[in-house]
Amino acid sequence: MRKIILLASVFFILASCKKDRPKDIIKDFIEEVFLQKKYDKTKISQFLSPKEANSFDEISGKKEEYVKFLIDEYQKMFATQKSFEIVHHNDIDKRLIKGFRLKYDDFTFVYYIVSSNKIVGVFILEENKNSSFWIKSFCPMPWASQGGNIKPLILNELKNMEQTVW
Repeated sequence: MRKIILLASVFFILASCKKDRPKDIIKDFIEEVFLQKKYDKTKISQFLSPKEANSFDEISGKKEEYVKFLIDEYQKMFATQKSFEIVHHNDIDKRLIKGFRLKYDDFTFVYYIVSSNKIVGVFILEENKNSSFWIKSFCPMPWASQGGNIKPLILNELKNMEQTVW
């Protein structure tokens, strides 16, 4: 009987940890990438799946400048707004997302960065088979919004995107 209670307790703890794990990944990403003074491509790669990290490491030129621009926008924001909240798509106040539409199909791992009662960024995570999470996309607001539509920058698609986007 003790073993059953112990196993149930361990399962409950693990299930609870998994629920917050995506938020922890985003928080770590913010601390390691956005709150640093210097752009470091390898810091971003650490939060991507191995396949996506290899693809991301190969970007250069205007595509890398665009990623630096996005990071710079987050850095400017976090320089003035130190407090933020990471909110899952299902839990977001609908008034905050009323003015725009995220052009993405699966909202299972979509999280918003909320500061001063405004959405200041969007993160999309991906879960792999062993329940670990990877950053799939990040995008600051309002740079992502054009006419209310937000097209997230999917990092593993960046290598093959046309240069004319920038």
